[in-house]
Amino acid sequence: MRYLYVVGSNTNTGYSAWGQDTPWLELAGVSLRSMGEHTDAILLANWHNLTDATQRFLQWKYNGPVIFRSLSDADWVDRMAVCKVPDLAEIPCRDGDEVLMVDLDTYVQGDVFEAFDHRADVVYTSRPRAMPDYPINAGVWGLRVNPRTRRFLKWHKAQVESPTWEPLLAIERARGTIGRHDFWGDQDLLNACALTEWPYGIVARDVGPGYNWFPLDNDPDGLQQFITRRHDPHYKVLHFKGEHKKHLLDWRVEWARSVELEITLRCNLSCPTCNRHCNVYHGYEDTDMTMEQIDRFVSHIKGSHTPWRAVYVLGGEPTLHPEWVDILVKLHDELRVPGHIRQLAMTTNGRVDIPPEIRERDIRVSVTRHDQKQHYQTFVAPCDTQQERWPCPVLRNCGVSLSAFGYSPCGPGAAIARLCGFQQYFSATLPETPASFGDLEPICRMCQRAVRTPVMLDGNVQWSPTYAAALEKYKTDTPAFGRF
Repeated sequence: MRYLYVVGSNTNTGYSAWGQDTPWLELAGVSLRSMGEHTDAILLANWHNLTDATQRFLQWKYNGPVIFRSLSDADWVDRMAVCKVPDLAEIPCRDGDEVLMVDLDTYVQGDVFEAFDHRADVVYTSRPRAMPDYPINAGVWGLRVNPRTRRFLKWHKAQVESPTWEPLLAIERARGTIGRHDFWGDQDLLNACALTEWPYGIVARDVGPGYNWFPLDNDPDGLQQFITRRHDPHYKVLHFKGEHKKHLLDWRVEWARSVELEITLRCNLSCPTCNRHCNVYHGYEDTDMTMEQIDRFVSHIKGSHTPWRAVYVLGGEPTLHPEWVDILVKLHDELRVPGHIRQLAMTTNGRVDIPPEIRERDIRVSVTRHDQKQHYQTFVAPCDTQQERWPCPVLRNCGVSLSAFGYSPCGPGAAIARLCGFQQYFSATLPETPASFGDLEPICRMCQRAVRTPVMLDGNVQWSPTYAAALEKYKTDTPAFGRF
C-alpha cells in the first residue's frame, strides 16, 4: 500500500500572502486533489481542529480514500514539527508499504512514489539551490516501512520532542531553533542525518529537487517559473512557499483539465441570475448538442496525449435534452471505461428520474436545487463596481466548456461571450487550457465569480451599465454564432 501523509490546519496562521481572508480550504482542496490525481495512494491527514464540514469538503476535493485524524490545540499549537513526524501506530501499515510526507502547500503533478527504489529505506529531497550546511527541505520525504524505519521514526519523534543527539543540537544551536517544535525540528533532524550518518542501518537516497522544487520565497519571477515547470515530467512536486502560496490558486498553474459539457441550454427553472443566461433573453433556443457533435467531442478526448480529469454533463437542465441518456452512455462506454477520462458526472435539478442505464454505470449524478440556493448578481460587472478581483475558481476547478457553439474558456465566460458577440471565445478544436483563447479580460471583467466579495441577490435582479448596454445591443443586433 502507498500512503501520502499530510499535516494541515483549519486556520491560515502564518500565511501572509492573503492575510485574514485567506481561502485556506481552497488552498487545501487544490493540494489534496493534486496529490490524488496521479497515484492510487491512501491519503492520511493529521488535521488541526478538523470539523465535519472540512472533512466532507476535503474528501470531495480529493475524490479518494482519506484517513483523517483531528488534532487538538494541545497536540498542534507550537508542536507542528512533532505532528509532521508520522506515528506508524496511527496508520494501518505493513512492512513494504511506502509512506511519503508531503507539505500541504505543494502541487503533486507526477507519481511521487517513483522516488523509491529497491534499496532505499528513506528518500529525501535536496534544495533547488545548494545549501551545504542545510541541504534538505523536509517538504517532501518518505520511507519504506520495515523494522529499521519503524525504529528510526520512534527515535525521530523523540529527538524532535527533546533533542539529545549532538549532530542535531549542533544544527539547532547554529540556527537558533533549539526547543522549537513549530516548524524546524523535523527538518533539522533530517539535515543532521544527511550531514553525518543515518541511524539503525538506514539506507537513504537523495532524489533531488525535482520532487520538491521551489523558487526563492520572494522571487518576483516565481509565478512564471511555476508555469514553466507545470506538467514538466522532471518536476514531480512544486512547492509554493512563502509569498508564492497564493500562486497555487492561480489557474495558470493549477488547472482542472476537465470539460463542462453543456448539452442544452434549455431549463425548466427560471433562476433570476443564471450564469448560463438560460431563460434570460431571447435567442439561442436551438442549443441542443447533436449526436454528431458528441461524437466529435469523443474523438477529441481520445486523441489527447494524457487522460482528462473529468467530463461534467450540464445545462441548462441536461435531462431536457431528448437524447441525454444516450449521450451519457456513450461518454461512459467510450471515454470513462477505457480511461480517457477519470470521472464522468452529471448535474441535474432532480426533476427527472434517473433510469437504470445510468444508475448501473460509473456515472456520478449530483442533484442541485438552484431555485432554493442563494445567488450572486450575475449581471453586475466588476468593471462597473471596481470590485477587487481574485484568482478565478471557475477556471481552476471546472475546466473549459463545450456547447453547441464550440469550446469556450469556461461556462460563465461562454454565456458572456454569447451575449456580447465575442466570437474569439468559441473554438472548434479542444483547447489545452483556457490560456489557448488568449486574453480573457473582456469576459473576466464582467464576471462576479472572480471577485473577492461577490454582490449577492437581495431582492431585485440588478443590471450594471456594462450589462445593460450589452443587452440593449443584443436585442437590436443579436450575434450569430456558428455550430461546433
